[in-house]
Amino acid sequence: MTDGQGHVVSFPLARFYSWRGLGVHVIPAHRYRLTVVYDNPTGRTIADGGMGAVAGLFVPDWGAEWPAVDPSDTLYQRDLAATILAGKGQMMGHMMGHHADP
Repeated sequence: MTDGQGHVVSFPLARFYSWRGLGVHVIPAHRYRLTVVYDNPTGRTIADGGMGAVAGLFVPDWGAEWPAVDPSDTLYQRDLAATILAGKGQMMGHMMGHHADP
């Protein structure tokens, strides 16, 4: 959501929990994806110009077997590095520079 000058002031949230339930049921065999749509008034492609986030509590079914984490996986390594950077307060500045439109 933007204000009258086009500055981002918030983004939509979807909550999949309530006092009566823990959220969306997830299963090990399914690949979950986050899709991001962004408003680009320039009419040009902005390289890496989208951002989305997902967060939440994960409670596996009792007795469910999930794949083990593979620390050698490049996506895992990139996510871990981004998480560590975010904890140091540097992530937002890094992301803003990365998403700049030259």
